[in-house]
Amino acid sequence: MMLSRGQNGRDIMQMVWFEDLVPKEHLLRKIDAAVNFDKIYEMVEELYCEYNGRPSIDPVVLVKMVLIQHLYGLPSLRRTAAEVEVNMAYRWFLGNSLQDETPHFSTLSYNFKTLPEFDVTKKWWSEEYYEECNFGGKFFFAVGDIAHSMYEQLEVIFVNETLYTANHIGENGNIDALYDLVRDGKWTWETFKKYVSDFTAENVGGEDATYGLALNLHSFRALHKGLDVQFTYRDNDNKVNFYQTLPERTVNVYDAMQSLIIDNQNVLCNKTFSHEAETQNKMFERGDLLFYGQMLGQATQLREMSDVKGVLPYPKFDDLQESYYTTSANSVSAIMVPRNIAPDSAEMVGVVVEALSMYGYHEVTPKYYEDTLTYQVIGTQNGMDMLNIIRDSYTMDFALAYTMAFGDDHAYAAFYKAFFDGANLLSSTWKGYYGGLKGTLTGLYAIVNNQYK
Repeated sequence: MMLSRGQNGRDIMQMVWFEDLVPKEHLLRKIDAAVNFDKIYEMVEELYCEYNGRPSIDPVVLVKMVLIQHLYGLPSLRRTAAEVEVNMAYRWFLGNSLQDETPHFSTLSYNFKTLPEFDVTKKWWSEEYYEECNFGGKFFFAVGDIAHSMYEQLEVIFVNETLYTANHIGENGNIDALYDLVRDGKWTWETFKKYVSDFTAENVGGEDATYGLALNLHSFRALHKGLDVQFTYRDNDNKVNFYQTLPERTVNVYDAMQSLIIDNQNVLCNKTFSHEAETQNKMFERGDLLFYGQMLGQATQLREMSDVKGVLPYPKFDDLQESYYTTSANSVSAIMVPRNIAPDSAEMVGVVVEALSMYGYHEVTPKYYEDTLTYQVIGTQNGMDMLNIIRDSYTMDFALAYTMAFGDDHAYAAFYKAFFDGANLLSSTWKGYYGGLKGTLTGLYAIVNNQYK
């Protein structure tokens, strides 16, 4: 067979018909033919001003970009905007020519602090989230009670109350004393470690093994927040800054995690980002686990469990930590508002999002708790009290929130992968990884600063 060398056609100027670049049977062609997107103009007409304000992005384009993101499984708006630039079918679907500038991902995000009638201190918004995730006082994702899916993703610790009592854990197996400990703000890492260690593991590694605690890598991320690990700090201007060296407290937290989770045969740790629901759920149902780190929504899969179960927040690191902190596994329902809404529409938007979350707090979330969780799964006063503590302690650290929302990966995946691929200590792994994370976030801050001056 003769060797053929292809010619380089990059420098050739050509005249092309844009229609010919998109296959006739492409899914987006079918959607465009079947859906009357012009209806969107009628739906949003009152949100725009005809005479005043800066020029807006076509609202149909905004809707279509979000549709593309979900149709093709793109992980973020930033990635979607990047793909729209280079994908001919996406450009065709949006109505852009080859020369048109495509919308920047930040076009879809609005500073909620400028919305009239929006009050982040109200119970139906996560004020903890705002305190942690605002960017120089601005924040572009509001987390509240508009959808119960937020609660399904919350990372919690389930406890087998039957095993707890039978094995005389804590105060001679007194389960009420455990919940009182949480209510009193005294549920700390040392107490948690002692209770896990006091449970006698059996047949470790075998099919019928029992453990004091089972976790997966989502649980590690939850521990990061739950134990209030800090690798950035706020200056006097409320700007995020990096520590030059890893704080001593953070090193102490990692060493404590290492001694319990990594070096303790009483703990079963799945070293992937799988939720392990197929295996660890069954172990917990059989009564093989005393404590179990998992998403709250998985409680609905434990209805057949014969032992009595309860739920707990992740512990504080020590008595000096002011609050419990709860975070989510993969995703969380958040509110975003188009950045280019007309100034005279901002008040109406603020009223609407405030009213929706208030209604969710008073009507939707309680029904979810009562019908899905409390009555069917954790139907006790202790359970309800713990759920309220978990709910009120929800937040997300800055790096996780913004790298997941504006980037392609979350902040900790590479860290844990590096550790389980061979590093010896959590603290030494983090010291090596910290420089890369700092570089990633520095670039992210520059993008956000440039877009939201």
